[in-house]
Amino acid sequence: MTAILLVHGAWFGAACWQHVAADLAGRGLSVRCVELPGHGLDPTPPDALSQTDTDSLVPRFWRQEDPAAWSPAWIDDAGLIDVFCADAPPEVQQVVRASHRPEALAPLGTPVHLTGASAGVPRVYVHTRDDRAVSYGLQQRMLARAGGASAVVTLEGGHLPMLVQPLVVADLIAGVAARRERHG
Repeated sequence: MTAILLVHGAWFGAACWQHVAADLAGRGLSVRCVELPGHGLDPTPPDALSQTDTDSLVPRFWRQEDPAAWSPAWIDDAGLIDVFCADAPPEVQQVVRASHRPEALAPLGTPVHLTGASAGVPRVYVHTRDDRAVSYGLQQRMLARAGGASAVVTLEGGHLPMLVQPLVVADLIAGVAARRERHG
């Protein structure tokens, strides 16, 4: 059975995957959502990005106590919904407000190099065309810099499709898992 590991991004926790994970588990897939240290409900304090994305709303609402010391950063509440989920219904926006946490910055700037068995894990990249946190153009540049993916899908909508379009995201993941099962 294919194992699915869902990892949240900056400023949020594993809760952003709850609906997708429930749908995938209901399809009989083995699913695990991780809570990265200092995110979501994990109490680990964050300890320490370049802002080249001129189409992003993040710089306008970025807050940080001591940038010189790589102190944690967060998105001001006044812009949180516009940045991450302007396209979301109120109940999803509430989840975003409740789960947003300061972000440790050192991991955002640290390159990841996969080796051994990890290097062979298929990667699927989901572009979000109306993303106000990471613009579509920057997403494309990031993917090219990372060496591509085994599949690329573009969704209309904002930064958090796993909350706004959970069934669409679950269908994408389940489809990749099914293809992996068939082709080993």
